[in-house]
Amino acid sequence: MLLVVPLVVCMSMMCNACFIADKVQVQITNQLENAEDLTLHCKSADDDLGQHVLHKVGSYKFSFCPPNFIFV
Repeated sequence: MLLVVPLVVCMSMMCNACFIADKVQVQITNQLENAEDLTLHCKSADDDLGQHVLHKVGSYKFSFCPPNFIFV
């Protein structure tokens, strides 16, 4: 059993799949009425997706796995 857990975690990391929950899909669209550019910066404790500038009706998409809390 002790070998199975690390193996499953390793396999989920290699295939870019979430271990327990489904991936969360995020889409941000600039719908500002005055046609201004929208500047955004997406960052978490683990990843920094950088700064992005969205022109009118431009979109930015990303996905992530929610945190996995495994208690032994």
